[in-house]
Amino acid sequence: MNALKLLRIEACMSQRRFGAACGFGRKSQARIGHYEAGRRSPSLDDARTVVATLNRLGVECDMDDVFPPSVVTRCAS
Repeated sequence: MNALKLLRIEACMSQRRFGAACGFGRKSQARIGHYEAGRRSPSLDDARTVVATLNRLGVECDMDDVFPPSVVTRCAS
């Protein structure tokens, strides 16, 4: 399960309610669903909005908690 989904559930919010709390408008449920499923990546501004909204709802987190950086592995030369 994706980190955004776990944190949203911790905040006791549906995708629709959470998207509305973020101010994403009419298609907020689909937008959050796409982010959770990894079908779309949020812009930096949207990612900041998601993190700020989770914190406002009492879920203490930062950008890396919600959107973990990709792990890049390098082959040994």
